[in-house]
Amino acid sequence: MRESFEIEREVHGDTLVMKEVRQGVQHLVFHRCPPIIVEQFNMINNFGAGGVVYSVYMPYFCEKCGRDELKLYALPDGKSPEDPATIPAHKCSNCSSPLTFNDIEDEYFYFLQHQKGLSIPSAALEYLRKSS
Repeated sequence: MRESFEIEREVHGDTLVMKEVRQGVQHLVFHRCPPIIVEQFNMINNFGAGGVVYSVYMPYFCEKCGRDELKLYALPDGKSPEDPATIPAHKCSNCSSPLTFNDIEDEYFYFLQHQKGLSIPSAALEYLRKSS
């Protein structure tokens, strides 16, 4: 079992790295974040060093065929929503049955509260949309 001070040291080190990254760029945008990174944004204060999370993968499960799927969610118009985000409905790519969101709905978008009012610069948004 890992000791809590080890985990704290790693988190502190990651935060220092993000601060250094932030100093070298004008805009920090996070794109296609997997659920484990979303978890870090939700648990660690200022994990993204003031950057904006543009898109995240969301975990879903198909109860009919037992398949796990990740679906991409991007900020509408590159802006953090003023109201709490809702979990989008998706269908299984295998059997077309409705997918069940496989995380805690009330907590998954918690990180968005910390970036209210922030948006992605239009040039960066255009680039991200082309690359998706």
